[in-house]
Amino acid sequence: MDIIIDIIRSLERQVNVDKLKLIKIVTNKLEE
Repeated sequence: MDIIIDIIRSLERQVNVDKLKLIKIVTNKLEE
């Protein structure tokens, strides 16, 4: 079961990274 929890956590981290990338892109476009 621990392996499943690890996979879920790594997926959550990836989603958070994607959100950060999106936020950076959006703020960059707003600053232009």
